[in-house]
Amino acid sequence: MKVLIVDDEAEICKHLQRELRKEGYEVDYTTKSVGVPEELKGAKRKGKGYDLLLLDLRMPEVGGFKILKEIREARLDLDVIIITGYGDEDKAIKAIRLGAIDYLRKPISLEELDTTIFRIRQKRAVEEKKR
Repeated sequence: MKVLIVDDEAEICKHLQRELRKEGYEVDYTTKSVGVPEELKGAKRKGKGYDLLLLDLRMPEVGGFKILKEIREARLDLDVIIITGYGDEDKAIKAIRLGAIDYLRKPISLEELDTTIFRIRQKRAVEEKKR
């Protein structure tokens, strides 16, 4: 599974990258939110598309909701987990309605993240069997 982390906090990106790589995932990250949808589209065109996006909601350039909306409008086959330090129920509901799989609060519980990724992998396996 190929993962992209988008968070303006480099230390969080590096920590999640390190932990997910231990689990065998291919993980990239960026601390810049500008151009993320274009980067995802470009990777997909080159046959190197991402399967999962860990997306921070609050970033200086472009907010996570705007990125999530653009990703959905582009119909990218990509699961999204929202990560944020400023969570509330209304934002969680909005994220899910925009197509996010889950909404995790910082500091990220690795156990909770693993559980969410496991659910995503199960969902993808079922979808593959249907094809």
